[in-house]
Amino acid sequence: MDQLLVLSIIQECLGLLIRGLLLAACTVSTFLTAEILWFYVRATDQLECWNA
Repeated sequence: MDQLLVLSIIQECLGLLIRGLLLAACTVSTFLTAEILWFYVRATDQLECWNA
């Protein structure tokens, strides 16, 4: 019985860990995408200024 309890606790912890990692990965990728888009917008604005 104790072994099953320990296994279920480990499984729960792993599930939480994986969920946390996925959340972190989503947050980082969203942040990076926003940064890249912002950089792209800035770059195109600069090009338009130079062409004007």
